[in-house]
Amino acid sequence: MVNQQRKRSEDTQRQLLNRLSYIRGHVEAVRKMIGDGAYCPDVILQNLAIVKALKRVNELILAQHLRTCARKAMRGKDAKAQVRVEKEIIDIVRNSC
Repeated sequence: MVNQQRKRSEDTQRQLLNRLSYIRGHVEAVRKMIGDGAYCPDVILQNLAIVKALKRVNELILAQHLRTCARKAMRGKDAKAQVRVEKEIIDIVRNSC
């Protein structure tokens, strides 16, 4: 994995931060549920909602990456950059299943 820093659009950045704030609140609510001895299936359903929200965050990040960094690399003439981007996307797909 290459540690590169890219500027996201302000809209994407705002969406991601809002979603992550929501997820943080949701995790805290689940933590309270567990502390209060909530019914196990209720806790699991809330955890599944958190996982779904995290998947959506990853979808937004990937969409932005494909529209910007990946597109630029694939259109460029740097074969190493193209191979790197291909491997990154394959790794993402492999780890998402």
